[in-house]
Amino acid sequence: MEHRWARRTKKAHKVTLYHYKNPVAICKTRDVASEGLFVECSAPAFKNNTPIEVEFEVADEKRRRYRLGAMVAHISDEGIGLYICEYESEAALAWRAMVNKVVTSKSAEKPVATPMAVFASS
Repeated sequence: MEHRWARRTKKAHKVTLYHYKNPVAICKTRDVASEGLFVECSAPAFKNNTPIEVEFEVADEKRRRYRLGAMVAHISDEGIGLYICEYESEAALAWRAMVNKVVTSKSAEKPVATPMAVFASS
């Protein structure tokens, strides 16, 4: 079952992954949302819950780079899914603004439906 809460969109954006402040992979995003992203890459063998920093660039009136704290949520042959761990930092605000801009600019394209997680009590 899907456990995503925010709207997702397809977005190819170059990001660099850092592990303990060392660059480990340059990847391309495939699926982005305000709370996470999927990156296509053959990154080093990470395990779930590994802390990662995601460096991305925002090109508005200035070109700015940000590093955002994330955690490995899942791994596949195609890449890794990352969960964003920061909420109030400047990087987190820039990430959400960039994602929201992409989502609203693709108004003709329907976002991927994501059901709410429902847990039944026994």
